[in-house]
Formats: sequence, C-alpha cells, structure tokens
Amino acid sequence: AFFRFLLSGLQRYRDFLVLPTADDPHPQQLFKGPAFLKTAGSEARAFLEAFVETNMFQGFVEMRAFSSGSEHDHVLFDESLDAKANRSALRFSRRPTPFLDDKRHAVKSTHVAVTPNEAGLPPGKVYQYSTFPKLDAGLLCEVREVRSLVTGELLVRGVAADRPAPLTQALTRMPSLSRFTSPASCTPQQRSRASKDKHRMAMM
Repeated sequence: AFFRFLLSGLQRYRDFLVLPTADDPHPQQLFKGPAFLKTAGSEARAFLEAFVETNMFQGFVEMRAFSSGSEHDHVLFDESLDAKANRSALRFSRRPTPFLDDKRHAVKSTHVAVTPNEAGLPPGKVYQYSTFPKLDAGLLCEVREVRSLVTGELLVRGVAADRPAPLTQALTRMPSLSRFTSPASCTPQQRSRASKDKHRMAMM
C-alpha cells in the first residue's frame, strides 16, 4: 500500500530531476523541489513537502541522478511509475516496461519466518520488557541456510557490470540476514532452558 502511495505521489518526479551534464557534472541542485510540489495534489502536498526534505529522499535523488536510472531498484521504481500511467484510460501511448515484463526477475519462492517457541510458558501470558533483553549465546541453536531471494540471473548481471547491484552489495555485507534459527533444530534441553529463562526475565 505504501509503495502504491509513493507511486501516486511521485508520478512525475523524473520531470524535476537535474541530471549531470558535461558542462555541469556536479550540479548543486539535483531536484527542483518547489516546482515539483506545485504539481502535487492538495491531498498529498503536506506529506510531500516533508517527504522531499528527508535524508531518504535526498539520498534516492542523488543515487538516481548519478546512476542514470540503470540500477535495478531505480529501474523497478521507474517502470512501476510507467506501468501505473499505462493503466490510465486517458493515455493513448504506452511506455515499455521490459524489466517488469521479464519474468526472469520474478521472486518465485517464499521464506516463512518461524513462530515463537512458547513451550513451557503459561498460555495467553503477555510479557513486556522495559529494555531489550540481554541474549544468552548458550541458548542459540544451530542455524540453517536460507536461499537468497535474489535470482542467479540478477547476481550474474551485477558481476558482469563490474559493479554489483546495491541489493547484491547489501546481501554480501550482511550475510547474517539470510540465516535464522529453527526451533526444530534445538535440543529439548535448549528449548526448556530458553523457556525458563524467558519466564524468569518476565518475572523480574
């Protein structure tokens, strides 16, 4: 829902990007914010006025301007904007969306997060903590590998370009995000100890 909201609010953002040129390779202003806000609908203008000033949007504009829209995440967003415009009955010409139409990029598998292990705990009891609890490494079980959601074709394209795509870089820097612990892999002693430890912390 939030992605669709951004597509509606930023429908024409590309018209107000200031891209680098040979004469001005590092423009001081990368986005014409005031002119963009004049085109925004009244129902979204207050949000967009604050949104375009956030570090997140400024970072997006900077990456978008200097990448020329060739990064996978930028292509996805821009073609999603085009696909939304193509659905309009008032549009007589359709912009191509080859990235969205290419099913090689589709995520075909789903990773389901494991449910909390409530073995040994009173049913229906709610636990609240004033601070994040200190974790005991001795209670951790053996982790199992989870396949990356990024397709092999995307990874190959990133390597072929001599510069991995941003998502590939993030996954490389954070390998722990592709692993999680399954309660089924814990021994009964570990599950019992973890349950008693959680109950003891809740009573503190």
